[in-house]
Amino acid sequence: MNGLRHILLFITGALLFASPPDWIDDPGAYEFSATIAGGIVLSDGVNMAEEGDMFGAFDENGNVRGVAVQLSPPFGPYEGEIIYEMQLRSNATGDLLSFKYYDASEDAVFDIVDTYAFEINDIIGSVVEPEFYTTEFANLSFANPTSSSVLISYSSNTAIAGFQFNVNGVTLSSASGGDAEAAGFSLSCSATTCVGFAFDQATIPAGSGTLLELEFTESSEDQALQISDVLISDSDGNIIQSSGPGSLPLLFTYNASTQQAFYLISSVTINGQAVESEDWVGAFNGDVCVGSRKWDTSQCGSGICDLPVMGDQGVDFTEGYMLPGDEPIYKIYDASENIYYDAVPSENFPWSNMGFHPIDNLESGDVWDGSADCANDESLIVPFTCAQAVASFGCEFMWGSVTIGEACPEDCGLCDDGGDIAGCMDNFACNYNTDATVDDGSCDYAEVNYDCDGNCIVEIDCSGECGGSAVVDECGVCGGDGITDGACDCDGNIDLGCGCDEPAAEENYDCEGNCIVEIDCSGECGGSAVVDECGVCGGSGIADGECDCDGNVADCSGECGGSAVVDECGVCGGDGIADGACDCDGSVDLGCGCGEAGPSGCDNVCGSTLENDECGVCGG
Repeated sequence: MNGLRHILLFITGALLFASPPDWIDDPGAYEFSATIAGGIVLSDGVNMAEEGDMFGAFDENGNVRGVAVQLSPPFGPYEGEIIYEMQLRSNATGDLLSFKYYDASEDAVFDIVDTYAFEINDIIGSVVEPEFYTTEFANLSFANPTSSSVLISYSSNTAIAGFQFNVNGVTLSSASGGDAEAAGFSLSCSATTCVGFAFDQATIPAGSGTLLELEFTESSEDQALQISDVLISDSDGNIIQSSGPGSLPLLFTYNASTQQAFYLISSVTINGQAVESEDWVGAFNGDVCVGSRKWDTSQCGSGICDLPVMGDQGVDFTEGYMLPGDEPIYKIYDASENIYYDAVPSENFPWSNMGFHPIDNLESGDVWDGSADCANDESLIVPFTCAQAVASFGCEFMWGSVTIGEACPEDCGLCDDGGDIAGCMDNFACNYNTDATVDDGSCDYAEVNYDCDGNCIVEIDCSGECGGSAVVDECGVCGGDGITDGACDCDGNIDLGCGCDEPAAEENYDCEGNCIVEIDCSGECGGSAVVDECGVCGGSGIADGECDCDGNVADCSGECGGSAVVDECGVCGGDGIADGACDCDGSVDLGCGCGEAGPSGCDNVCGSTLENDECGVCGG
């Protein structure tokens, strides 16, 4: 998703601001301050300040911590230049602040690579000795150009997270390699536009190197490969200021050789005026380009650039290059006018391997119109004749460093005789003919996901299918389903709670064999044994009817182990029937039963009621 954000940023980056940003200083929100008494913001080493620009400080949450005012010193080494003064705000020493710069001419905000650790009452710089701040900046340049490829080099003071640029003058066939590919960037190019970014948010570290290699369909040599509308983003998705690479005159492409000499030219002029930094100088042996370079003196030591001139090392791709004693001829390419000039050196030196030759001046001569006799040159396609080569291979076939069409323009119908030239006119086709004026229906296109050379230009899946969707699953199987549901590994094992393919824990224990419940008095994990009231683990306690652990029972008074008993009168601990008594009520037996009256009557018999009559007779 972040990668797509970079693409969207490239498309909309120039429209981010329709007016200056709303950066507002808030002095009352912070307790302490520090002062940038003099600051200059540099872009590629140049003070970039113009009226309407803004310079601001921010904390890590994006809060404004200061907005600078523009000063123009009336004295000193920076007299008349715009220098910034800014009050920085904070509530604590050590607060890390970053900076941003709004370029009104570009209507865009750029990050600055420098940061500042806040110090209370600190004063940074002055109008005489200002502090310098540098915007994120990247420079692109051409390297090792040939008639069908070129390296795009970069130099950046910040990490590169994505890029986009347009290509004109040639038809792109592929983009690959370099630090972009090494960083895992996805490189996508149409015939005229290249985009590179990483889906995993990888970046190319700050530094320099080869960004990527562009390969393209060979075009007419009087054209120039132009790279424009360059957009480069940092790791936060912000646009990085950039320069280059500009134009590459295709007439000035050559192959590197192990045989080399260098011509150090102090000045190069067109009509007496020094060439611009986008202009080029080329060296030729006859009509064969044997060396060239973009004449940007700011990139050369002491402002004097060297022109590499290649020699013939005895291989096909250096055929026609310099031999010892040959003197190179020179051309100048005016990028702003897209014009080639023949050029005249103030002095010249015969070529020799590893020779270093100083030239004071190279001045433009007549404008070179690129004209040449349109005729077959069968020396370029030996052992064939043009008729044989065209019939066998076709006009687009590469033979050494040229196409059959370039060697045999007459047989291929490429000579401008005022008539129409038939050929494929679709620049997306593999056999696009830049000289064709009538489409003959011969266009041939690459297969989906492939370039014109049959190379896969998208991801190749694990099964080897170009553009396929098969991936290696977690079990290392291409196109596999991975670990099955319920399993914990690729062997189908399951996790019973103690790890994949480990036995389950026993009841009441964890996976390490530790008891995780109560241990009873007998030492059993999860057991139910308890100490009874008699202190016996697992005992049954005091038996029914007993009152203690010794087997005693309670007597009638409730005393455990006591000796009191209920007497015959039902009294606990009583003495029973008193002596002489016959029952518990204290009754006595008078001879007629317990508690009964004693013998009665005149006859002294129990229960008798007899009495003596008047005669004294008992019962009489």
